[in-house]
Amino acid sequence: MDISAGFVGAFYVSSDDASAVNQPANRSQAFGGVNAGLGSLAQIISTLAGLLEQYQSKNDDGDETESPVTPEPARRERTLAGDELGHHLTASGGEKRQEDGVWGVSGGRHDDEINTDETMTFTLPDNVEGEVTGARISLDKLYGPGGKDGEFTEKAEVIAYDADGKEVGRYGVEGQNPQDPGFGYITIDQPFESLEFRAVPNGAGDHNHNSDYAIRDITLFTETGASEVSEPGDSSEVSDPTPVEGDAGSESGKQGGLDNAQLQMMLAIALMQIIMATVQLFSAQDQNYVSDV
Repeated sequence: MDISAGFVGAFYVSSDDASAVNQPANRSQAFGGVNAGLGSLAQIISTLAGLLEQYQSKNDDGDETESPVTPEPARRERTLAGDELGHHLTASGGEKRQEDGVWGVSGGRHDDEINTDETMTFTLPDNVEGEVTGARISLDKLYGPGGKDGEFTEKAEVIAYDADGKEVGRYGVEGQNPQDPGFGYITIDQPFESLEFRAVPNGAGDHNHNSDYAIRDITLFTETGASEVSEPGDSSEVSDPTPVEGDAGSESGKQGGLDNAQLQMMLAIALMQIIMATVQLFSAQDQNYVSDV
């Protein structure tokens, strides 16, 4: 902003030539210069005040009240297998038994597997962190047609229950591989408290080709922190953080406007203009205004 013209016009009148100001044309020009100079100075002061306000708001951390932050829930997985899985299994129609790292029911129609007249129930551990939102189940010895079970396909069913024993979901899978290991997978897509495993008859009757299988492992999906609210500045770890525009970690540290370096430069320029105008004010008093009449 150039303010020199206004101040030169405002202060070119000295006390020795006061009579010149009494001329109408000279008086008008002198007061015009004063008004222009004052107007320019007012604009500089207004701009300076605005810059100071921005600078203070960006550097005063205690002036703004931040709202509490609700973090995204932390998602985790926990796989139960072997003896750890066995602690949470109960059998109906026989005794639970682990063979080759998988769990089934002993005493039934064929091997230590879950047969059509047997069930096995899984109950959630008491030490699960957070809320269980689902699970992935790995089955074993579930065969498809053309192999150990001839033309028959083995079928498994899992029923999910809530804490009140109410059924909340029913899931099934059929054997695909005709030979060992006969893997099968089921995904539970909702919260539950217990799971009941059944073998679905496939039409083979009491023959060994009828459905039977075993449980290899169960992976629990859990969420924690969904209901917790952290205060501003809380460093608690949450999953999937979303970068915020203007955050200190962004490229230039800008906060939706001028950064601190730009504000400091503009403040310095405004102060230099005020100093220059003040110098012109005093130097102008030693000069005489010459008017063309």
